[in-house]
Amino acid sequence: MVLDFRVLGPAEVTADGRPVPLGGSRPLIVLAGLLLRANRVVPVDELGRWLWDDDRRRSKGALQTYVLRLRRALGDQVAIRTESGGYLIELDDGLLDLSRFRALAARGKAAHDRGESRQAAAH
Repeated sequence: MVLDFRVLGPAEVTADGRPVPLGGSRPLIVLAGLLLRANRVVPVDELGRWLWDDDRRRSKGALQTYVLRLRRALGDQVAIRTESGGYLIELDDGLLDLSRFRALAARGKAAHDRGESRQAAAH
């Protein structure tokens, strides 16, 4: 099974080109927050602000439930780790559209800096 994560445009995860059901919009919000900071710890308070602007008191237990749903939906291919004060999603760069975009933009800029306009435009 090949997973693909997208945050450029509507956030979603697909497996072999088909959408992976995550169990509602709240787990998807949590996933988007983790993906925007892939391989770095995202504090619980920050994820809580994404989920509930007005009442973060309820966020800890519900957030744990949403992370559990994500872990079940994504299986063994992707690790969502509990870290001190937050969560971290371990993700290879090639699985996330944002990482692929950043890599292509960096290659394009490097080609531009070398004066290779045609090569830069290809990225």
